[in-house]
Amino acid sequence: MLSRICFCFIICLISDVCMAQISGIAGTKLVTFNTVPLPNKTTEFEPTYNVSRSSGFWNDSGFMGEDTIAIASNLSWRITYGLSDKVELGMNYQSDVAFGNFDFKAQVKDGDLFKLGVMAGLGVPLGNRTYAHSNPSIDDVSNFSVGLIASYDIDTITSIDVNIQMTDYFRDAFETRIIPSPFPSMPDQIITTRQTGTTYNIAAEVGSYFLADGVQLVGGGGYYTTEIDGLWEAGLYGIGGIIFELYDRYVLNFGATYIVYGINQPRTLGLGFSFTTIWE
Repeated sequence: MLSRICFCFIICLISDVCMAQISGIAGTKLVTFNTVPLPNKTTEFEPTYNVSRSSGFWNDSGFMGEDTIAIASNLSWRITYGLSDKVELGMNYQSDVAFGNFDFKAQVKDGDLFKLGVMAGLGVPLGNRTYAHSNPSIDDVSNFSVGLIASYDIDTITSIDVNIQMTDYFRDAFETRIIPSPFPSMPDQIITTRQTGTTYNIAAEVGSYFLADGVQLVGGGGYYTTEIDGLWEAGLYGIGGIIFELYDRYVLNFGATYIVYGINQPRTLGLGFSFTTIWE
């Protein structure tokens, strides 16, 4: 049954702080991963297209509406392989191969209803960049992530997956800005800020096949937070979408994320589509 074969659709547009997280392993819903690895010697190949729309911003005083609207889009590719009955390996990279994630997932508890797993990964800049080794930007610094996965079968057609992730960088990156002085007699102001920090993300999704076999409705939410140089950033987001399983070999995923509340974050709606193929 295809629902027992893993697939995953990652929407990484809810915030820039989420871009570095684990994204090369498989799941059975939209954003979260499940504990069951791909069957041994099974491979998944999945292109994903994402687009987001941001307008307005939450600062320390509350939400501030803006006339400016920011639209962003990207195309990414995921390849995941079932290394054994308990372990899978995967990678996810951008369409221009500028950045890649190399990840693994292992199941540590396989109960009848409750299952537990662990995951970890590396995010590595790959190319299409020019940088100073002594002063790299955040796009030039590798990162690492670790996390826990919990899955629970509510009944034969409904399940819930919960993920907790922590992401950090191997070295700090800084940005220096020069603010021109309004007076000729005064020097320009030089401001240096750190761009890297530790990010924590928790997400949970419920999926059910109550409509029909091979059609899964998914809903859930999550929360992420990070602190950089005393500036706290956080976001509470919702998740929703539908997944179609076709001919035991293909999966179509349509999903959305929306930041419903944030701190020093833009209000963002992310939409995405992915097409998963399964090779045995």
